Amino acid sequence: MSAAATTGGPNATHIPSGWRLARLGTVLKFEYGVSLPERERLPGDTPVVGSAGVVGFHDRATHAGPAVVVGRKGSIGTVTWVPTDFVPIDTTYCALPIDDRTADLNWIYRLLGRENLASLNRATGVPGLNRDDVYALRRLIPPLQEQRAIAAVLDSIDEAIERADEVIAATERLRDALLHELLTRGLPGQHSEWKEAPGLGTIPASWKAVRLGDVVDVNRDSWSPGDEEKVIHYLDLTAVFAPESVAAPREIVSTEAPSRARRRVHSGDVLVSTVRPNLRGFARITSATDNLIASTGFAVLSPRQSPLGSYIYHHVMTPCLLCT
Repeated sequence: MSAAATTGGPNATHIPSGWRLARLGTVLKFEYGVSLPERERLPGDTPVVGSAGVVGFHDRATHAGPAVVVGRKGSIGTVTWVPTDFVPIDTTYCALPIDDRTADLNWIYRLLGRENLASLNRATGVPGLNRDDVYALRRLIPPLQEQRAIAAVLDSIDEAIERADEVIAATERLRDALLHELLTRGLPGQHSEWKEAPGLGTIPASWKAVRLGDVVDVNRDSWSPGDEEKVIHYLDLTAVFAPESVAAPREIVSTEAPSRARRRVHSGDVLVSTVRPNLRGFARITSATDNLIASTGFAVLSPRQSPLGSYIYHHVMTPCLLCT
């Protein structure tokens, strides 16, 4: 299949056999959700679906699922798969095939999900998504059997991603449990004598309990635009997007550096995000580039002994520390 065909755009020139270029309004329709004031949302098992998902429950369905729900107001253009009977509220559209002999609902969900429907927002009066604008989009339409095959492949990929996410989550839970045990009791079988440490519980008798400030300096080196460097390499809060995941620093002329560029960072330092620390935007800097500067949104921990960096990093990653 050609690149032009896979994009599905209106300028595709090489169309696979059996496919056609047509307006979306020829294969799908949008039905309005219903007006459902809060006082009418009754206890029940049927989900009430808004632009951002389930917002409550009702005692009866007004739409027989499955269907694809598209945000019409509020979360404009959001696309949600609803596999059961439900109540769509009036800030949504329900996307359905015009004829289930020519269009598959799962394929419609996949197709709409890759569209930037929010860009069709008509910002006149009350912002919203006009269904005629969606109908007017010209896209490549495969035959029904191929639609189903495409959707099935994407389903299998999503299932694989979900399984991988579950494994990652389980591994992270195991890591957190082991981390706390190892950092408070040491390696299994390594110690036979114990002592009580205030605030920490039972620890090996040969260990010493100290404050973090006894072994690291916090924000030891500062930087300002008046310093001699003409160019800096800057790490803002978005640069550490997950634990130990650090994007390349931005090269910035020092006179144009943001006001938060103030923390000097050296090899062996540990960055701890002080903004929403529950997200654990923490990282070890094993090899710092020249003139590496971090945002004041980080605390820079500089171990006073070089072998401590990795150990300190694991300590700041422990959930018990984040709760104190």
